[in-house]
Amino acid sequence: MPFEVNVALVAGGFPQLKPPLGEQVSDFPYEDRSKVTVRVEDEDTLREVFDRAIADFSIEYEEMWAEMDAPIEQVYFLAFFTPGDENGLPQDRWTYAHNLTTVDADGHARWGVPLDKATIADLVRAGELDLVDGDPLKPYLIIQPPAGNGIAIGWAAIYTAFTIAANIDGALGFIERVKSSITAGRDAVERNFLKFADRGGNPAAIVRTASARPWTTEELSLLLDVPETDVDPLLRLFGFELGEDGKWLPGESEEARLLRLLDDEAFGTFSSLPKPELEFRTRVQYLFDEGERDPRPYFDEPEHGEDDEDDDDLSDFDNGLDDLDLSEEQRLPLELLTIECACDAEDCSATAKVIADPEADPKVVRFELRDAQGHFEFPSKFFEDLSIEVMFRLDDELNSDD
Repeated sequence: MPFEVNVALVAGGFPQLKPPLGEQVSDFPYEDRSKVTVRVEDEDTLREVFDRAIADFSIEYEEMWAEMDAPIEQVYFLAFFTPGDENGLPQDRWTYAHNLTTVDADGHARWGVPLDKATIADLVRAGELDLVDGDPLKPYLIIQPPAGNGIAIGWAAIYTAFTIAANIDGALGFIERVKSSITAGRDAVERNFLKFADRGGNPAAIVRTASARPWTTEELSLLLDVPETDVDPLLRLFGFELGEDGKWLPGESEEARLLRLLDDEAFGTFSSLPKPELEFRTRVQYLFDEGERDPRPYFDEPEHGEDDEDDDDLSDFDNGLDDLDLSEEQRLPLELLTIECACDAEDCSATAKVIADPEADPKVVRFELRDAQGHFEFPSKFFEDLSIEVMFRLDDELNSDD
């Protein structure tokens, strides 16, 4: 079956494209954005669509970016048009291009599908089930290298987390019911996780799919390709409940709310610490006693805008160094800006420091990280010192031009 796919371009800055394509930034109105129409068959992949769109756009880099890989190799993110995009594409709707959800001809979901495996027909089927955020026939071609690693925990980690939680008692009166749901759900995970993994499904993908819309047990059985008898324990494990209309929704009971908090705790702890089991046990004990997650330093502090005192502090920086009561003697050498490891292991080999380079661009700060994945918290004092140092360097550059 033939389809027409309307591809809109998002690009600008890094890498810079030659005119007239260089200003297709995120907040560019959709109506004014550069677009091409590609005619494809149902078995063509989104990678093939983007290859043809790149050729139709005649995308070329500016000279300073000429050594970068081909434009298709810079497609690490994508999105799909929604009616709310008239004034621009919010970056919080970008998704990783290797992490698409599709639905095959048998009605089974597949997760973590990359561009070169995601056929247009499978994407359209997923869109019909609300598993695509937007119109699958109106993708954005986003030319931008990646930032971050998008870590997601796997089934072994989540199984370990639930096994730990199932053996912890708590002060809350309904903990035994929660533990019963954990045990039943963990057993359902054990029966089905290899089937999920074979189709690219991790725990977060299952939750994301179940959250897409209200589903009946029969619909989820087909979509997840699990027995109907396993839908109930799996969905309850992740904090869903069966409504009076016979459809699954995020539950409103105390048990469902606590199970969602437990899931958040598992996702957060097992994706950020190298030896998470002991920390997770401690945090689950607090959760089962208090009914709330134990706040974590730095991660759970109020965000800017939630605290009036923070606003007052930041207002001191409105006019740069001229408004700061700072002297040159207060200036830190960049190499003294270090980050402490957060894993608390005595033999941890992780190190992180700033590399001082007198010849470097003053707007660029380089970091050296060793054995560091998942180890570091960034305290607010670090960013304060770093911001002040960068302002000094910019001030030096401006003064040197006078």
